[in-house]
Amino acid sequence: MQRNNGTYVGFPPLFSVHLTTIATLVLPLPPHPSIPPGIENNKDLPASGFKSLMVALGNLHNPLLDWFRNHPTPSVAIVSDMFLGWTHHLACQLGIPRYAFSSPGALALSVIFFLWRYPAKRADP
Repeated sequence: MQRNNGTYVGFPPLFSVHLTTIATLVLPLPPHPSIPPGIENNKDLPASGFKSLMVALGNLHNPLLDWFRNHPTPSVAIVSDMFLGWTHHLACQLGIPRYAFSSPGALALSVIFFLWRYPAKRADP
């Protein structure tokens, strides 16, 4: 959330210092024998494909490490999904913080907040 003076709250001062230099890096999903070519999203896989997807994503460790070490402007943090636990090791190797997020966790908190704020009313208390 941004304050009127341009600083950010709810996230470390990382945003206020580096906002103009935040960029995304898009890498192709490394191949895996259980994942058909062109599939890069869990929703496109059968239920049994989640493990294969996690293995394929884990194979991004070395390409990312090489990119970080050879990039002219080193990154100051890694933001990754909680399922990509290997990014913690990558961040430690690079000496930068890793921020993990959980989108299902955000949904659950939103539902809990809504139910707490707007409890169902019963006809017969």
